[in-house]
Amino acid sequence: MSAITEEAFLAPFSAACGRTEPPAEARPFDTAGGPHGDGACADRTADELAQRFILEAKAAGIEAVRASAGDASRAVAALARRMGAGSVVYADDPAAAKLGLPAALADEGLDATRWDAANAERSVSAAEKAAVGISFPFAGIAESATAVQACDERCGRSVCLLPEAYIAVIRESALVPHMMQAMERAAQLFGEALPSHILFSTGPSATSDIELVHV
Repeated sequence: MSAITEEAFLAPFSAACGRTEPPAEARPFDTAGGPHGDGACADRTADELAQRFILEAKAAGIEAVRASAGDASRAVAALARRMGAGSVVYADDPAAAKLGLPAALADEGLDATRWDAANAERSVSAAEKAAVGISFPFAGIAESATAVQACDERCGRSVCLLPEAYIAVIRESALVPHMMQAMERAAQLFGEALPSHILFSTGPSATSDIELVHV
């Protein structure tokens, strides 16, 4: 077993922060306002947030497609077909009908199942067999290209987790800069009646906890 000094252990972290060596002392951090709080990035426009989301998505290995409300369902259906999907499961969300998603999926020849909480066993089985799951997250975090989906009676977590691929349809108005704003939005939407599960999805499974290398 080899020995290592504290300075040698901290050196890679200093290098990642742009320093040549660990600082002599740690500066205190004021956490009173919370991280990224107090209106952080409040001046960012929806377009800027969308561009940041797309940029981070590409870096995380996520395919991000920007479309108008009129073209969204066709874009989603085409993406599902391109993924080789034969069957699709999608959330029981009013947005699906509003965007015309069922018709678009049918036009692409896809066998689509709408999530039905009243028949949970059948819905879970459909999600397990589906190639693609589709949901409508209540928030998207621009700094990490993260979709934030409430898993409840309208969208069981099986929709997002069991299919081989997952498509999140996020409104530009639902994009927020950081995690803090996503949690604030959850508090506004749900109050004390939080759903049983909130899913944060950021592309394929990955880690950066080994020597700061993203794999």
